Amino acid sequence: MARISGNRKVETVALKEVQPLTGYIRGGVTALASKKDYPVYLDETATLFEQIGVNLASLLPGASSTKSELVV
Repeated sequence: MARISGNRKVETVALKEVQPLTGYIRGGVTALASKKDYPVYLDETATLFEQIGVNLASLLPGASSTKSELVV
């Protein structure tokens, strides 16, 4: 992931930094339907599906993105 994204290294965010960074509580964070624009990298097999479901727990049940809404 680091090489593909042009970074030296990548790592997960510490739990205490999740809400201040993303605006979401733990368990409500999703890269495909966030409030802010973050770079998202998907495997090319994601293009095989017309829709990709997004699990936002109780925040927005049943959300999904169409293929045309994703930058691939």
